[in-house]
Amino acid sequence: MLVNIIRTRLQSVLQKRPPGSGGRWRKRALILAGIAVAFFVLGHLGVRFVLWPQIEKSKSTIERLMSARLGANVTMDDVQVSWTGIRPSFAIQGLRFNSAGNSTPPLLIEDISGQLSWLSFYYLAPYFHEITIDRAQLYAQRDVKGIVSIAGIPIQGDANNFSTGNWLLAQNNIRVNNAKIYWEDQQSRRLKTAIDIQSFYLINGIRSHEGQLITQTPWSPSPIKLEADFVHHLGGQAGNWRDWIGTISWDLTELKLSQISKDLSLPIHELGGKVNSKGSLKLDGSNANGGQMSLTADQLIVQLNKDEDPLEFGRLETELIQDTDGGLNSLTTKTLAWRNIDSPQTAPLEKLSPITFRWRPPKEGGEIKEFGFSSPKIQLEDIALFALNLPLPKKIHQWIKLSEADGELQNVDMNWSESQSALSALPIPGNWFSSNKLDFTISAKLSDVSFTGVNKSMPSVANLSGNLVSNQKQGNFTLDSRNLELEMSDFLSDSEIQLDRAKGEISWSKQKGGWLINAKKLQLSNSEITTNFDLNYLIGAAKQPDQITLDMEFVKAKLATAHRYLPVGMDKDSRLYLSKAFESGEIQNGSLHIKGDPNQAPYPAGTVGELNLNLPFSKASFKPVPLLPKSQGVWSALNNVSGSITMKQAALNIDVDKASYKKVAITKVKAQIPDLSAKNLALLINGSIEGDGSEILEYVFASPVGIAQANLAKNLSLKGPVNMGIDLKIPLSGGDDVNFDAKMNLPGNQVQWGQIPPLENLKGKVRITEVNPEFDSVTANFLGGVLKIASAPSSPGNTSFSIGGDINASFIKDYISGNLKSRAHPALLTAMSGTAKYEGLINFNKAGSQTKLNFDLRNWASSAPSPAKKLAGTPMLGELSLKIYPASKNNLIRADWSGKLGDQYFLQGNLNSTNLVKNAIGIGSPTPLPQQGLSLNLTSNELDLDQWVEFLGTGKSKSKTNEVNSPNAPQEDIQISAQVKKLIALDREWIDISMQSQKKNITWQLRLNSPQITGQMQWQPSNNDHPSGFISGRLARLKVPDQRTSADLLSKEGATKKATSLKSPVDPNAIPSLDLTIDDLSWTKVQLGAVKIKSKTSRDLMKLESMQINNPQGNSTIKGQWQASIQNNPELSSFTADVNIKDAGQIIAHWSNSKSVEGGEGKLNASLSWRGSPFSPSYDSLAGNVSLDLAKGRLLEVNTDGAKLLDVLSLQSLFRFATFDLKGSLGNLATKGTPFNSITSNFEVAQGVAQTKQFTMILDQARVAMTGQINVAKETQDLRITIFPTIDATAGSLAAFAINPIIGLGAVLGQYLITNQINRTMQTDYLVQGSWENPEVIPLDQKGQPLDAKTLETIRTKNLLKEQTKPNSPNSAPANPPANQNAPTQMPG
Repeated sequence: MLVNIIRTRLQSVLQKRPPGSGGRWRKRALILAGIAVAFFVLGHLGVRFVLWPQIEKSKSTIERLMSARLGANVTMDDVQVSWTGIRPSFAIQGLRFNSAGNSTPPLLIEDISGQLSWLSFYYLAPYFHEITIDRAQLYAQRDVKGIVSIAGIPIQGDANNFSTGNWLLAQNNIRVNNAKIYWEDQQSRRLKTAIDIQSFYLINGIRSHEGQLITQTPWSPSPIKLEADFVHHLGGQAGNWRDWIGTISWDLTELKLSQISKDLSLPIHELGGKVNSKGSLKLDGSNANGGQMSLTADQLIVQLNKDEDPLEFGRLETELIQDTDGGLNSLTTKTLAWRNIDSPQTAPLEKLSPITFRWRPPKEGGEIKEFGFSSPKIQLEDIALFALNLPLPKKIHQWIKLSEADGELQNVDMNWSESQSALSALPIPGNWFSSNKLDFTISAKLSDVSFTGVNKSMPSVANLSGNLVSNQKQGNFTLDSRNLELEMSDFLSDSEIQLDRAKGEISWSKQKGGWLINAKKLQLSNSEITTNFDLNYLIGAAKQPDQITLDMEFVKAKLATAHRYLPVGMDKDSRLYLSKAFESGEIQNGSLHIKGDPNQAPYPAGTVGELNLNLPFSKASFKPVPLLPKSQGVWSALNNVSGSITMKQAALNIDVDKASYKKVAITKVKAQIPDLSAKNLALLINGSIEGDGSEILEYVFASPVGIAQANLAKNLSLKGPVNMGIDLKIPLSGGDDVNFDAKMNLPGNQVQWGQIPPLENLKGKVRITEVNPEFDSVTANFLGGVLKIASAPSSPGNTSFSIGGDINASFIKDYISGNLKSRAHPALLTAMSGTAKYEGLINFNKAGSQTKLNFDLRNWASSAPSPAKKLAGTPMLGELSLKIYPASKNNLIRADWSGKLGDQYFLQGNLNSTNLVKNAIGIGSPTPLPQQGLSLNLTSNELDLDQWVEFLGTGKSKSKTNEVNSPNAPQEDIQISAQVKKLIALDREWIDISMQSQKKNITWQLRLNSPQITGQMQWQPSNNDHPSGFISGRLARLKVPDQRTSADLLSKEGATKKATSLKSPVDPNAIPSLDLTIDDLSWTKVQLGAVKIKSKTSRDLMKLESMQINNPQGNSTIKGQWQASIQNNPELSSFTADVNIKDAGQIIAHWSNSKSVEGGEGKLNASLSWRGSPFSPSYDSLAGNVSLDLAKGRLLEVNTDGAKLLDVLSLQSLFRFATFDLKGSLGNLATKGTPFNSITSNFEVAQGVAQTKQFTMILDQARVAMTGQINVAKETQDLRITIFPTIDATAGSLAAFAINPIIGLGAVLGQYLITNQINRTMQTDYLVQGSWENPEVIPLDQKGQPLDAKTLETIRTKNLLKEQTKPNSPNSAPANPPANQNAPTQMPG
């Protein structure tokens, strides 16, 4: 370059100047200057007139040179050159940087004009005196690899290469008008945008620079204006912005930050809103050094990092002043007003007082190490939010977030710095001097300040007011707060304290690795406490104990919450006990003094320290033992307690002058914990109690004493006034039992154990301990007699007491009948009478207690049936032995007992450690204990169960007997067994009965075995589904024996045996629901076969759902119901029967004494109802209908007892006439062996009278019709019987008829027909009336009149004299109407 050549030559010439030759060299210098001037003039003329004009002609050459130099295809539309003064000027139109792959040139400048600077020849590079660019288009892009190209020319970035900037700032004057820059980013944002440069100028001097830019961007609707006026450092580079000194100003309107964040890749997580700003900023090198600006923003959102809270404003208006002082940057908010982003636009702006922030700029990429701020008044919440958006250390950000600071600071001035130790650079092993040094100072007036402690050692505070002055070594706080809320760990018992007033002075200072905290005349008060205290607390260095000196005065306090204000240094167990022991009460003028190591409190023997506590109290509620788990029992609170709490070193005493529990008065009670530092704490209590016995027991039973003796607490009751002295030793920790010693004086109390009759008028002295009770001259009224307990001769280790008394049956009856919970049957109580005596001995020792009683029941009587029957005066002795064992893990049995009465009744049982009772009762012989529950065994030669049912029924309660059992009622495990040689039940004798039954949950399982009944059944007591209970099961056989007969009937000569029921009447509710299957059922002589019965009994209704009978003679299905009497509705039974008959003769034979029919098959259908039960019907109310259809049978010889097929319904006459059992004056209508083809009949029953109009029997030789009625209730009948022979009226037929034995007199109509009817027409008629046992048969003539006219007056039903219609045979037409249809009739009178 020319600059290098001239500089080198000139230096060499000047260096060759010899000393002392100044004139010669002056001449040479003039010659050289002349040559230079000549050379310049010649050069100028050559450039101006030779070289410069050739440029217009060498456009293509210039294009090639520029293309080669720039690496782009450069073209120009036109080039013009000229001279302006002494400088060359030029004008270029259509300058293009062309791209081979794109028709649009990356650079297009329509007009370029300017003047070259002569420096261009010096530097041999283009330098311009001035240059103007109009209407330019520039394309720039960044490809996917991050390479930036401008005008299609790749730019190699170098942060330390300022040559481009140096060249740009070396041009005298640069102007750009109406230029547009197109930018395309292919790497991250995929952005295409354009920026319009409306005007740009840059005027540069040797060091001074002045410029202005007015541009239109996509991010603002208005142009952005930027101005700069600066110089660069002497010796610096103009292109290096770090060497600039000057001012930069700007003016922008509605800058869209969200669009900028979207289009450009910025180091900000979220940016949004619109900004207006105008201001200026002074630069000194790379640092700001003064300036001011105004900023207005709407919906501003700035979030630097995703994990940090954003800075959000709905509206922000501020004027900021920037300054630098001593290397610290400062930023002062002259004005600052804002509106929350969630507030409406019409909401007024919040204003903040001026704040000055100071910080020392960090090293590149580092954190701020020095920071400070000051303000006359500021809200902590505002300053915290602002600080979170500053690049402070992460630790400070974390503290600010955790503190959640709020409140107001006045005249605040804070400085914070963190510097590295000067010795940290020394290569000393162990990093002894590597830790940073932290310095801070703060002074402020706090007004209702709130913050959360950032660690456990720092308190959390709300509504704190006062003056604070502090640094890293010491501090002072003058406290003056109202409604102060504190949360402090390791200071007071309760970490959370609320104070209405807090006043005092607190100071702290660092001393030899520890901290000394002093509080003088600190006054705290709220609704719970008013206290003053002085505190001196030294937090020791490592491995050094803390030291505390505390003098605290409780002016007044609520006893229930006073523990919250005790220092942590006081013993933990003491504070815990006091926190639970008192529920109410007041303290007046109490005091606390602690001195020593707080971790050694309460300073037991062997430690150094002082602890004195004195709390006088009144109107308190005191729980003596509050720390026991509720599962172990509760010592209930005492009320209206007055006394004092004192503590000296490790001994805690509570002296109670007076107290009460309900109406029980308690005096002179002393509670003491002798040593709070002991491993197993124990509470000692002694005092006097006077009050009602029930309330005293209530208190004791709720305590561990009652819990340990649960059976005692459950069953024992005491009434009446009691005076008692009590001594207790109650363990507060460990597993020891409570020691209990109570001495009671009983003036005449009532004591009761469970359901046992009470002890009335109990007098004497009783001592109760956790071991054994003691009695002194105890008397009481018990079981209707006098009970006496007195001391008996005893030996060491054995204490004995004699016991004796009487039992009166009248008292027991009265007591039990009045006890609603008793399950004793009233009949058993009624049967008792007389008196009994008992006497015995009670012995107490280490093995427990033993009680032996002997009974004399000579004067005792019972009228109950055997085996409970006893006559007064007959001797009977009894005995009872009871042993109670001490409770321990080795004793699985807590008590056992055994006894007997006479030779018939035996008892034994025990109580185990889980309070489960087992009992065994034997009647007739002893029985072993069951595995659990109750076992009852009966062994007897004879037992009359009917007599017991009748006996128990006489005393039955009038209340409803079918009440449903409660599902929550306790269920007992009961086993009952019996072996009875002869059992009388249901008025029948059952032989060799063996029964085993067991109650599981609520269901009885029964197993029966005897020659007459065998099988298994289940019995469920009453419940919601089955109010009368439920019996289900299967019986292999059931042979119901004959019913026993009445003795008076058997004594009559020749009297017929007649069964008479001995049972008491029952109703539907007494019949349980049934679901029984009987494989083989026999009822006396009747072999019914397999029977299935299913019924359901609800309230007052027994519904027979199905009774199915299957046997070789046929099968039957019976359904119906039995409704009890309800209000005005009488008792009603209604049943239907469908009988398929396979052998009617066998069925009749089973139900009668003789067989009247042989064979016969068909159906019997009946639907009947009546008033009364199924077992004792009211026959005069019988109603319904019966139909009979038999075929293919034979009539046999019958007697008067036959045909009792419907014995249950007492319709004997139906089958008597169906089988012609009409023995009387008429004789038998059929002979032995007479066959019949069919018997059909329909009966309509109303009011006990069965009416038939269609009784028809078809024989081979005749047809028989019967009409009339049968009165079931009166056992009478009024029937008309007509026989229609089926032979022709010819002589031959008549002869055959006379010869045939079936139609003979003996076979068909008896002796009377042979003598009277053989010569008359074949139709014969009879009238039958009278009783069933002695019916009267009246023969009728052809006109329907009696053959004997004298008998006409005796006929009760005259309409029966009408002639009947001959029954149709299957192959014949109906017979002619009878001739005597108009005969007069008469209703029975």
